[in-house]
Amino acid sequence: MGRTTITGVKVRKILDGSGNQTLEVEIVTESAVGRASPSFAHQRTRGKYEVIHYPEGGIAQSIKLIKEEIAPKIIGMDCLHQEAIDKLLKELDGTPNLSSLGGNTIEAVSTAVAHGAAASLGIPLYLYMGGPFSTEIPHPMVNIIGGGPTAGTEDWRGRTPDFQEHNIIVVGAKNVFEAMTTAIEVHHEVGSILAKKVPSFGGGKDLEYSWLPNITDKEALDILREGVHRVQDRRGIQIVTGFDAAASDMWLSEKGTYYYQREETYRTKSEQLDFIGKLIDEYNLYYIEDAFHEDDIESYVTLTKAFGGKCLIVADDFFGGQMNRLLQGIQAGATNCVVVKVNMIGTLTDAYRFSQKTKMSGCSTIISPRVGDTCDTTTAHLGLAWHANLIKTVGAVGGERLAKINEFVRIDEELKNRTRLATLPWLTE
Repeated sequence: MGRTTITGVKVRKILDGSGNQTLEVEIVTESAVGRASPSFAHQRTRGKYEVIHYPEGGIAQSIKLIKEEIAPKIIGMDCLHQEAIDKLLKELDGTPNLSSLGGNTIEAVSTAVAHGAAASLGIPLYLYMGGPFSTEIPHPMVNIIGGGPTAGTEDWRGRTPDFQEHNIIVVGAKNVFEAMTTAIEVHHEVGSILAKKVPSFGGGKDLEYSWLPNITDKEALDILREGVHRVQDRRGIQIVTGFDAAASDMWLSEKGTYYYQREETYRTKSEQLDFIGKLIDEYNLYYIEDAFHEDDIESYVTLTKAFGGKCLIVADDFFGGQMNRLLQGIQAGATNCVVVKVNMIGTLTDAYRFSQKTKMSGCSTIISPRVGDTCDTTTAHLGLAWHANLIKTVGAVGGERLAKINEFVRIDEELKNRTRLATLPWLTE
């Protein structure tokens, strides 16, 4: 056996940043240990086209399957053979949506295998996955005001903005540390504005550590713009804005309308398209995600034709991390930017192919964790290795969110400041 041969597999329950139970897997080789505890999706933020996250029986069953079904099969294999191991995991599952073993189960093992390979070779994961030209760090995209599905349980509906995220991207910073500290300054500035303008605001935050006031989406965008302008004036750095509407969460299929519960307003498909277009123009938005429900490709095509020359249009829930839906959307012209979430897809091999196909089509990419995040830094390494344009940090604060940024800071130091922030369409070269 060689130094990269798998000799053992360990699995345990740990807690994610929301206090929910999640998986951690260790791959033991002749020379090292690779550990992964990937982020998993909150129930309300899961799209219907992504893989099934847990087998029947939940986390306990995942642990049982890893110990009894997966470990005996991969022990003795070379962890450098990522593609072969990922293929085996899918064969062991035997379903198109990974419902037998569970997507979370497969992702945790697949990711731990990559960590085991990198550790056995004595190199960082980004270098193992991407090679020596992995020097462009994705721009952090930060959620400042939350709402919608990330507010928490159904009980919160109608007491927060309806959109899931009201985001910023810092453009023109010297490095990722300056970009993130600028975003954190916006976070605190917006918190101060909310405290003064919204009497009911008590500093509450959502599952992503973003502010959670009882205001409408337009009020949120107004306050976000005010906070951004204040920080821009102080710092002299450009900051652009956008949102993730998570529109599938508002879609009432039986009525064929979107219901904005905070506004107590219904919008038809055409009214939703008109509303989104007006928001882009009024607030000069750079980024729009999930503006329509996950089956409405026609509206995405129309929006991309109208605004795709100045605004990133993302149909994350429509794609659901599935290659066939990605190809359908690209061919139809329904997007110019795609979110890559390993958790939606299953294996690292399939996530890599999904990312590469997106890049080859001319679209930008965003690497992203899920709501139920941990301090695992795999997302940072993949963003660097796969040349993502952006990384969703989700909130501006929170240890599991900033773990990825802190990892970029270490990588920048390791590469002796040879890194640069990745390019953004129409904004950077």
